[in-house]
Amino acid sequence: MNYLDPRILDFRAVDDLAFAAKRGRLDLANLAYPFVGHQLGPLLELYQLTRTGGGPISLKGGWLDVDRFSGLGSALVSASPRWMSKSERPLGILKAGVATTEQDWIAFMMDAKRAAVETGIATDWAAQMAAAIGEFHSNIVEHSGARESGFVSFFGSPGIFEFVASDCGVGLLATLREAPENHGLCRHDNALRLALADGASRYGNDQGRGYGFRPLFVGLANREAALRFRSGDACLTIDGTGPTLARSQLGRKVAIGGFFISVSCRVSARP
Repeated sequence: MNYLDPRILDFRAVDDLAFAAKRGRLDLANLAYPFVGHQLGPLLELYQLTRTGGGPISLKGGWLDVDRFSGLGSALVSASPRWMSKSERPLGILKAGVATTEQDWIAFMMDAKRAAVETGIATDWAAQMAAAIGEFHSNIVEHSGARESGFVSFFGSPGIFEFVASDCGVGLLATLREAPENHGLCRHDNALRLALADGASRYGNDQGRGYGFRPLFVGLANREAALRFRSGDACLTIDGTGPTLARSQLGRKVAIGGFFISVSCRVSARP
């Protein structure tokens, strides 16, 4: 393969690769340029697409450089409930399966908070981010219907802290339709908007059993953040300072199984 300059594997690239694969026009062996994985979110969304039938896109081979995330691939398919990279960039995974213990959870939360602080995030904000990851982990256990497929992950580098929640469960649309008032819900984009509103859940609206996204929005108030939510053929993104649903954008993408969330917080690295 004669490559030109590498291309960053961002979410736009993930969308392009997924649509090309869906149309049968993706030839990884003859790409004009390689891709380099710099961010956790796009890499794990590509993994989610692959494992839920949105591919086929092999994550192995010379077309994709993921040296920054050494060990991640093995950790995702291992039987170990928790994994932490030994590299200089903090990278951790916690599975949502029944083998996960309270000790695993506590250690993971401590690692995530420490990683956030190391990127330049203030201690109180880092605690809020760790709490948000905890909410997403609870959502997988309670709502996905396939907790053994789920995991949460974080990655820290100077000036950026990312975290991801992923599962191969029933997805938001099927979950929300369990509530009597949502039986008429038929589109994944509407399900995403409803799930991000206060009080919406499978148990019915205003039952105090929502998906817990409000603490995330509050924690990211006045922060530079990029949020991406994927379920079915829909994608909801919020990018900028003070993320709110009013500033969100909806798009149609290649269908993905389960529920996928990516949050990237941009901060000023410490001197």
